[in-house]
Amino acid sequence: MLKSILQLKAKGNSLFFKLLTSFMTIILLLVSFNIVSYQFFLTNIQEEIIKNNSLNMSTTAENMEKHIKLVKNMAFGLFFNDKAQILNHSADKINYDIVYQVRKDLQHSLNTSNLYLTNIIYYFVNTGLIIEKDGTTTEDKMFTKFYVSDQYTVDFWQREVENPVSFKMYPAAPFVEYNLESRVAKGRLLPLLIKNLYNTNFVIIALLEADKLYESFHQAGEDERFYMLDDSGQTLYSNTDEPFDIGQRQPPSVSQTYFKEGPYYYFYQRGAESGYGYWSVIPYEKISSQIVRLNVILIALLALALIIGISASIFFTRKINHPLTRIIRSMEQLQFPAAHRSQIREYDWISDKLSDLMEKNKTINADLSNKNSLLTYYAYIDKLKSIETRVKDIKLPLDKNQPFRLVLFQLSFRERFTQDLDFEQNRAAYFIREFIQSEFSKVYKEPLTFQLEKDRILSLLFLEEENETGWEESLRSLKQVFDLDLQYCTVTIAFSEPYRDSSDFTSAYEDLLGMVAQRKLGEETQIIGCQDTHPATYRLNAVEEQEFTSNLLTGNEAALGPILRRMLAVMARKEATLEQFRDFSSEMINRVLHVLRSNHIEAADRMESVYLASRLKQCLTLEQFEQLFDDLLPEAASYIKRKRMENDPITGFVTEYVEKHYREDISLDLLADKLNITGAYLSTYFKEKRGINFSDYVNTFRMNKAKELLRETDLKIQDIAVQVGYPNVNSFIRMFKKATGLPPGEFRKEAGRL
Repeated sequence: MLKSILQLKAKGNSLFFKLLTSFMTIILLLVSFNIVSYQFFLTNIQEEIIKNNSLNMSTTAENMEKHIKLVKNMAFGLFFNDKAQILNHSADKINYDIVYQVRKDLQHSLNTSNLYLTNIIYYFVNTGLIIEKDGTTTEDKMFTKFYVSDQYTVDFWQREVENPVSFKMYPAAPFVEYNLESRVAKGRLLPLLIKNLYNTNFVIIALLEADKLYESFHQAGEDERFYMLDDSGQTLYSNTDEPFDIGQRQPPSVSQTYFKEGPYYYFYQRGAESGYGYWSVIPYEKISSQIVRLNVILIALLALALIIGISASIFFTRKINHPLTRIIRSMEQLQFPAAHRSQIREYDWISDKLSDLMEKNKTINADLSNKNSLLTYYAYIDKLKSIETRVKDIKLPLDKNQPFRLVLFQLSFRERFTQDLDFEQNRAAYFIREFIQSEFSKVYKEPLTFQLEKDRILSLLFLEEENETGWEESLRSLKQVFDLDLQYCTVTIAFSEPYRDSSDFTSAYEDLLGMVAQRKLGEETQIIGCQDTHPATYRLNAVEEQEFTSNLLTGNEAALGPILRRMLAVMARKEATLEQFRDFSSEMINRVLHVLRSNHIEAADRMESVYLASRLKQCLTLEQFEQLFDDLLPEAASYIKRKRMENDPITGFVTEYVEKHYREDISLDLLADKLNITGAYLSTYFKEKRGINFSDYVNTFRMNKAKELLRETDLKIQDIAVQVGYPNVNSFIRMFKKATGLPPGEFRKEAGRL
């Protein structure tokens, strides 16, 4: 009995037993935590499912309301359109030219697929005339042949137009079309009536595709019933044939958007714009089934984690214990005096045998410690060389368990450095390196600082537990000093996360190079500690590209600057990096230089040296980039205009006349008479020399002037139209939208936001 107790005690002191006990303790703690988390999750999951359904219903109501408002506004716009009013006041005598224009407007409006409109009907009640997207017809044919519904007949609409409402939505109903002897289903449509309260002769009926509207704006669950009710409780739309009696079903309070009644959950939202009620009815058993399914999954995962944890514990315990057992057997032949004791039997034996070895190593370690600093320095110099040559397999004679951190300093010397100071940049970088080494030496025992290139310095910091945060204070101190000399040198500092293995040295350095490239705009010293993602490049869109190129070719300096300023403002708002600003600016400068060289302007080489090779590298702020283009673009435009005038007196006269008289009525024949040539010859000659038609040139010049007035003044649209030579404001709006893709009012709003 005593022998068995002693054997059990001996096993209890073994490394295998202690490791296995430790692993099992950790597993039990984790299982306990998972059980507590599971209980907490179980009590909150039903509330989260209900909250998700409430949010879904709120989003559906909001999107439905926005869409109804959009269609309503568009329909009222068509109702009060000049063409519609002309037809309304002359219903007894049809103007087919106006009818054709109205059909074009309807077809244009219906081309927008996301409006879910299948047709818009102009209905003249007194005459029975119908105008719709496919042509004109009578009310009888329209509602008994093309759009036939048992609910919405001719008599129905004749009664409805007498009601004192200006806008009304009716319940969705199936519509069909009878074509020859076939019957074509139109689907379920939601009719909308738009009319004048005091004039019932003319109304507009819009037909919305009900099912598509529902599928686009609501994420329906399985067995869910959806209802859309008007303010009187009538069902406007439902995804089921089962009727919905609103009765006393109302939330207990205004703020509550759901309630449970019987075997169903009712989710409710009222539209802010229309006052319509949106209801979602979900069986309680569906929500409870989701909870049961999640319970099964969580329990299965917990059981699987427990099995894997226990198996891994036994496996890793054996893996650790077996090598130690083999070491003990191999050392049993040696005789060592006993040393300090431990609660683990195997460690006691090893400690006894190794105590003598430790004494013998003291002398060796003392000698090696004196040489360690020098060897470490040369080892990392070798590692730095391997970065440049991409040799990544060099092994360093370093302690693999000693963590380290890399700090990279990127220097950017300013133009004033060479103007005001009387020594070279390499020498300045050397002094900066010594200063950095001195600062880090205040916190770390043996920091290493290297000058990799004339503008790049790298520090290697060996971290110890007692001063892990000391490097942050050192960086702040270095930043304060560097910020004192911003007029001479701008510094970007990037630091890595702690690493333990020297094999990570190369990848850590490459990460630092990527961080340095993330510097934002600004002259002060920036400290970067993590990599961020940004778009690879910023470019002008197709419309801006065309606008910039055409204005550059004509030498229109007033229109060039705003285009680039808007793009620079967008980049600044999106926090683009300094490198991205320089890439974009370099691309635009090269584009300007290309145009100059294509026109054989000798100043292009000088401007490349000034703007691309010199000034661009000195730009650090948004204002400096803007000033760069404010200087470049007028200079380039003046060279281009001068070259155009020198090369061709005819086109020079035309462009000068347009610039001075663009407010007046300008025609090709007028200018041809002034030049004493024919209009056909002038048209061909101008297109050949300038690469653009005369009329397109005049319109482009006028549109550029219109953009300036829209951006910089508060003049009305009709006043601006007259200012740029368009007495008819509709013609001006049409030309402006064709040139820019936006109406003048929308363009002014966009310019105001930028």
